[in-house]
Amino acid sequence: MAVKRKLSTKGKVITTLIYLLAIAMVVLVIYLNQHPEATEKVVPDVLSNTTTTTEFDKSDLPYNAEGSDKYAGIEPAYKFGDIELRTEGDKKVAYYNNQKAENYTGVCTDGTDWFFVRDGEFDQYYNGIAGNEMGDWYIKDGKVDFTYSGEFTSNSNTYTVDKGKAVKN
Repeated sequence: MAVKRKLSTKGKVITTLIYLLAIAMVVLVIYLNQHPEATEKVVPDVLSNTTTTTEFDKSDLPYNAEGSDKYAGIEPAYKFGDIELRTEGDKKVAYYNNQKAENYTGVCTDGTDWFFVRDGEFDQYYNGIAGNEMGDWYIKDGKVDFTYSGEFTSNSNTYTVDKGKAVKN
């Protein structure tokens, strides 16, 4: 007959943590099955060791998928050259005087390209017209498109775009 040993305090803590983790995983699976919209943009597939990319949900953005002029003619909180765009992990973040400029929305540069920044972070999904104190600009996938010339219509406003610079008709 085998003798059953008592678990040490450390063993009890580890066992409890394992049970809690298992319960948390079950609750998470149930929640995600009931709320599929809560899944993240990138969901790792643990079994096949691959990554699956899903479409980004644009419904909560302050503009529509076709484009917007919501940010045209804005008065940014800082001048164009005062904002420094830095890379932090996989994000580009606006800084002013070495502090995050979370209230900045407008067009700024990282020294090479011009980007649309909303609430202090580069918004790679924005397509439309946005401005800074130098004027309004045609934005495609979050960057000023200096190669585009033509017309752009958004929200019943038509802009004439010349090498990225937008002028409302």
